Amino acid sequence: MISSDAACAVELVVAGPSDKAALANLAQLYIHDFSEFWAGRPGGELGDDGRFTPMTDFDDYWREAGRIPLLVRAGGALA
Repeated sequence: MISSDAACAVELVVAGPSDKAALANLAQLYIHDFSEFWAGRPGGELGDDGRFTPMTDFDDYWREAGRIPLLVRAGGALA
């Protein structure tokens, strides 16, 4: 059964510049999920700092026309 409670509501939200850190952190999780397929390729291995090479300069999402940074929220929480 699917609940219609606000706690279960899923929203697609346009991210603002203040969400840049959240986008970068989510990208790290994305890269981690695919790292078994990207091993040995640039960006597919952990750096000495324990992080993957960033995918993009997230500032571009607010500088370039046609780019729209989005976040998914479920019940108000980042999903």
